[in-house]
Amino acid sequence: MFYPDTDHLPTLLQRLICHAEERPTQIAYRFLSEKGEEAGHLTYASLLRQAMDSAWLIHQFSEPGDRILLLLPTGRDYIVSLWACVFAGVTAVPLYRPTGKRMLHRLKNIAADTRPSLILSEEKWSQSLFELSQQSPKNSVST
Repeated sequence: MFYPDTDHLPTLLQRLICHAEERPTQIAYRFLSEKGEEAGHLTYASLLRQAMDSAWLIHQFSEPGDRILLLLPTGRDYIVSLWACVFAGVTAVPLYRPTGKRMLHRLKNIAADTRPSLILSEEKWSQSLFELSQQSPKNSVST
């Protein structure tokens, strides 16, 4: 099996920083509405700034190598949180948001298996996740 030499290749973080410096106003991510129309976007500079700010927050509640549950809808918060996890050196565990008791039970099992140090979710899920955060993760942060 062939494995190319990757020592000279830039990391994702290096690539994002480079793009943010070289083309700060260029769109990195475009978000579409259900109708397929642009509903928002993130430039490289804004993505870098928001991801670094969020990484600092993640670092306050976790250690490099920890696992973080991401219970966020697809969109800006999800993308920023995923990049923030990369910057913070933690492993993102993206999950679908719970939609009922069965899904909450599944989420509890995943949390028991992964033993995350933090859950990132929307504020509206805070009450539903309170019990879960008491059982496994050290912290829960809503966006």
